[in-house]
Amino acid sequence: MSSTRAAKDQLVQDMNAVMSDSEQLLRSSASDTTDKAKSIRANLEKSLSSARARLADFQGAAKDQVMATASDVDDYVKGSPWQAIGIAAGVGVLVGAILAMASNRD
Repeated sequence: MSSTRAAKDQLVQDMNAVMSDSEQLLRSSASDTTDKAKSIRANLEKSLSSARARLADFQGAAKDQVMATASDVDDYVKGSPWQAIGIAAGVGVLVGAILAMASNRD
């Protein structure tokens, strides 16, 4: 979990860097189109590229986690079908009760 948290924190830092560089680019490009503007554009492109890469890594890790969880659930259902049916029925009753209570409030 800590690696996921670290990835989220790094992604937030990268996005903040992109926004900061974008603001600098906008301010400088209004009055200065020299080497300073080119440098800021290069920093912006670098930050954006880094943020995109980290986001892709994060999305890949999230997809892998979802696939692993789905596989675990599938294995559980195949190994204990009656328990899975009981759990599903219980969840269905609970959702039905919540919906009934919500409709009675109106």
